[in-house]
Amino acid sequence: MQNNDNSGLMSIYNAKNVSIIVDSTSLFGFQAGDMVSWTQAEDNVNLVIDAQGTGTGSESNDKHGTVTIHLSQASPKMKDLNDLLAASKYFSFTAKSDNEMIESKHSWVTKAPDGSFSNTLTARDWGLTCVNLGYTVLTA
Repeated sequence: MQNNDNSGLMSIYNAKNVSIIVDSTSLFGFQAGDMVSWTQAEDNVNLVIDAQGTGTGSESNDKHGTVTIHLSQASPKMKDLNDLLAASKYFSFTAKSDNEMIESKHSWVTKAPDGSFSNTLTARDWGLTCVNLGYTVLTA
């Protein structure tokens, strides 16, 4: 819930209110810390400046991006991502909190996680490539 009256409290965040859905399956069993991270590959507008200093903006239609899902090595959902990787199947992806959403209708698991075995659980970072990665700030 957001507070727009500038009283000092912007909102309250709870990681339990975040849902991460891959191929209609809700993921759980994340590492300590980040659950998911993302980046858009290209800027929305590229600026070209000519020799006399005149600028022209060129809108990019390339909205692809990458998503990294940070699972614990003990997560039972590792099998689901491994199956998607092995099948080279595309799927929808959504990560949503109370005030933000990132989504793509066409995504692939393109990278199996790097890893190690240790004296404690370690993270398994699964790489997704998304054709049209959309970011939305939700209204409260």
